[in-house]
Amino acid sequence: MENYDKFTLQNQIGLIIISSMKTREAISAVGGVQKLCRLLECTRAAIYQWGEEVPEGRQYELEVKTDGLLKSDYTLHKNKDASEHGPK
Repeated sequence: MENYDKFTLQNQIGLIIISSMKTREAISAVGGVQKLCRLLECTRAAIYQWGEEVPEGRQYELEVKTDGLLKSDYTLHKNKDASEHGPK
């Protein structure tokens, strides 16, 4: 079996992979690295230290500051879980 990241879910129809928020997607969504730096009040170096994925704390900050344009992993999984289990 292939090695999947921590956001792989199993359901009745097979494997569903929910990917983490990617740094390149965050940069693109806000209009570039400089705009992302201003939005998060950090340096370019800090952003480039993230690597491929946005750290969890910054994901939430981006979700709030972009009014939900970007979604944190937590929100994606919470929404996925809610849709699988239906209303309570």
